[in-house]
Amino acid sequence: MSVRSARTCCYATLKFIPVFFILAVVGWSYYAYVVQMCIRKFKQKRFVCSILYQMILVTVESVPQKGKEFVFCVCEKEMKMFLVIYLCIYHPLLILFLWSYYRTMFETSIGPPREVKKN
Repeated sequence: MSVRSARTCCYATLKFIPVFFILAVVGWSYYAYVVQMCIRKFKQKRFVCSILYQMILVTVESVPQKGKEFVFCVCEKEMKMFLVIYLCIYHPLLILFLWSYYRTMFETSIGPPREVKKN
């Protein structure tokens, strides 16, 4: 293996460091958004619902007669709805970003036109 081919191989390997960095950031953002914010927060619904229950108690007078279970049931349905909406918005945007990033990274680069080289 000559020095030139070793240098070319090293350059080809090093130029993918930004690609791996961007993919690591995207992977981390997926974990943070989907797993931490959507799934784990949904499992902690009692905490969120208790805060909503306190806010509803202040604004709606009929809630104390129906009890906490009604509020938790309504809150759980609303949280499921928001969870589905958030995930249905996030995943198409993620797919569009990854597709455009793939197209950008693996497209063959074209040099400047010949008119630029003449000047």
